[in-house]
Amino acid sequence: MGTLMSVKSVPLEGRVDPPGVERLGPDEVRWTCDPDSLGFQSTAELERFDGMIGQERAARSLDFGVDVEAPGFNILVVGPPGTGRTSMVLDRLRTVASERPSPPDRCYVYNFRDPYRPATLRLPSGLAPVFRQEMTDLVEAVRIEMPRVFQTEEYAARCNHLAQVSEDDQSGVRHDIEDQAQARGFKITRTPVGLCAVPLHQTEDSDSDIPSELPVSEGGAVSDARADIEGILTRATRQLHARQQKAREQLRDLNADVARSVVQPLIDDVSETYRGFDDVITYLGQVAHHMAEHFEEFRVGGQACQQPGSIDQHEDKLMPYRVNVVVTHDPNGGAPVIQEIHPTYQNLFGRVEQRHAVGGDTTDFTMIKPGALHTANGGFLVLDAGELLKDEAAYHGLKRALQSGAIRIDAVTDDRGPLPAAWLDAESIEMNVKVALIGTPEACYSVQDADPEFSDLFKVRAEFDTEMELNDENIKHYAQFIAARCEDENLLQFDCSAVARVLEESVRRSPDRRHLSTRFGEITDIVREAGYWAHRAEATTVNEVHVWSAIDERIRRINLLERRIRDRIVDGTVLIDVDGTAIGRVNGLSVAIVGGHEFGQANLISVRTYPGREGVISIDREAKLTGPIHDKGAMILSGFMSGTFGGDGPLSLSATLAFEQAYWGVEGDSASSAEAYALLSSLSEMPLRQDLAVTGSVNQYGQVQAVGDVNQKVEGFFDLCDEMGLIGTQGVLLPAANAAHLALRRDVVKAIATGKFHIYTTTSIADGIELLTGVPSGHANAQKMRYPQDTVFGAVQARLASFGRRLHEGPTR
Repeated sequence: MGTLMSVKSVPLEGRVDPPGVERLGPDEVRWTCDPDSLGFQSTAELERFDGMIGQERAARSLDFGVDVEAPGFNILVVGPPGTGRTSMVLDRLRTVASERPSPPDRCYVYNFRDPYRPATLRLPSGLAPVFRQEMTDLVEAVRIEMPRVFQTEEYAARCNHLAQVSEDDQSGVRHDIEDQAQARGFKITRTPVGLCAVPLHQTEDSDSDIPSELPVSEGGAVSDARADIEGILTRATRQLHARQQKAREQLRDLNADVARSVVQPLIDDVSETYRGFDDVITYLGQVAHHMAEHFEEFRVGGQACQQPGSIDQHEDKLMPYRVNVVVTHDPNGGAPVIQEIHPTYQNLFGRVEQRHAVGGDTTDFTMIKPGALHTANGGFLVLDAGELLKDEAAYHGLKRALQSGAIRIDAVTDDRGPLPAAWLDAESIEMNVKVALIGTPEACYSVQDADPEFSDLFKVRAEFDTEMELNDENIKHYAQFIAARCEDENLLQFDCSAVARVLEESVRRSPDRRHLSTRFGEITDIVREAGYWAHRAEATTVNEVHVWSAIDERIRRINLLERRIRDRIVDGTVLIDVDGTAIGRVNGLSVAIVGGHEFGQANLISVRTYPGREGVISIDREAKLTGPIHDKGAMILSGFMSGTFGGDGPLSLSATLAFEQAYWGVEGDSASSAEAYALLSSLSEMPLRQDLAVTGSVNQYGQVQAVGDVNQKVEGFFDLCDEMGLIGTQGVLLPAANAAHLALRRDVVKAIATGKFHIYTTTSIADGIELLTGVPSGHANAQKMRYPQDTVFGAVQARLASFGRRLHEGPTR
């Protein structure tokens, strides 16, 4: 039996790398840029390039979405943060919008038919504030002119004439009644309750309005006469009321005519500007009619004296003539491009504010406030998908608006309180807005899958990539991008060496060494920070030293946890060896992300094997510390073992596998090749090199597959080895498919060039185990699937056979 104790390392001298393993040279692990190849000395020599660098696919989609006017062709912009997606979309939309006409202005006004349903007006671009001021001036002019015209002698004369005519008309009616009453022996008198008939023989000094007792012989005749005259009085009273009503109507018509003579010329002056805008002309006609009908509100004139803090009741009565400008545009400003960074329901659709008053809250159309959809109407609205989805009411409201083509302000409640006490059912506004919804792939695709209507509203998808091809044209555009940032932010210009180093860092941040990163937010930060270090050094231009300083200092500011983890390994708290050999143990590699900082770290993976039927048991999985992808990798490992060594039947194997001293979650399958090596080592009892770390996933056929973040993993193990002492044999074993992804740091490349550190690649577990053990893996006999005994696979096969015999024979006594 082997031991888990580490032994001295096996020297590499004389050892030949296995045929299936390739050792990479320094020129194969990093892309370098020759500053002289750039063709300029300073970015000051370069012309600006404000296009979408490296995003041709997204640019074509964006252009298509902008140009198509059909319903539903809104734009879904998909891409990770930092790719310049938002700035590029805004730049493109602003360019297009500047060439389009400015949309009309919008106002809310009083609805004279239904005050709780404010009406909207559409005015020429830029004229809404003018119209509001014209209406203010109109009201002031009416308030001045109305009292004056009602104080003229002409008005007084017309009123007196109407009064005289009315009095003469009523006097004629009374004389006719008196004549008829006298002919019947009665006299007409006025009482507090109206006209009354009194017999003529009643004494004039009597205080009673009731006729005195008549002789019985005369009572019947008088009663008949009284009944007759009372009928005449009733008809006469009706005639008098009708004539009084006619007089009032004539006076009201006179007042309306006089008021109209003041209002109509002023209204006509305002109307001249808005010919062709029928809703404005209709509204002005309603204003003229309402002012004439309510002229008494203007006859007072001047300002009433109010107590501090009180409501001006006169001003409130003039509220119907105010204009609430919802949105106005510069006539020469083109179509609007609005970015709403906090798309709540109210921020999108507006709100109706409340006024506190005695008896409860009140509101009116002047308290309607616009939202982003109002200000973007006729143009473009840019929203963040993640922020929009935080407010369910906002998301569903936006859907309704896009489906109906109308902007409507509704009362929306949440857990914070009830519906408002006062509310207006404001008239909706027709909507013509192109929405660009920007989000991460996770946010965009999740809502697309969850809501079947979403794709009908966002039919254009513009996908932003995180990388672009490394070619001369893109290198030129990158340099121009740096020049533009220096110009826009008043930074020192970059010399060619500094640009070359930024390009190299861009390649490092790309998943592939053959590509440049399009995360321009990160690149811009490097440009700014390099400018800072150049300014601090009192340099006249930014050079490569300042770029290195920017990169190194940024890492130093955020790598405290990485430093602490490495210290725990160096001081022996965490047990990981970077020298010697051990059975059943291998150094796996993983990547941690803390506060946006990604760093690689070594993890000791150990395996113990014994006779049994349980197969491969992941201790971390049993402890519920693993994710589904890792669990899948562990099951694939079982498939590889059964397919490779199970030719005679089920394997008699129990194995426990663990990430030692790992107390956090384990996810991903990049450690499955390392687990395979540790398992083979434990079964064959052949020790593995501890000076090598391993990453890569494995399939059921034993092929090693590519994984992510290989640069961080290699550099993390290099830093650990460098801290503990480079001995010249240490290195990392990677999948061959990851070779093109390497863009390592300068110090790692230097160590590779001097033979102090090594990068190996392989395509199979069989080749990898040869490198780690120094023993051939072995090839099975095609007929009996037997491996030579002096190979790793032969030793594994023999060990598994012994496990099977022990299980079959039972325990020995």
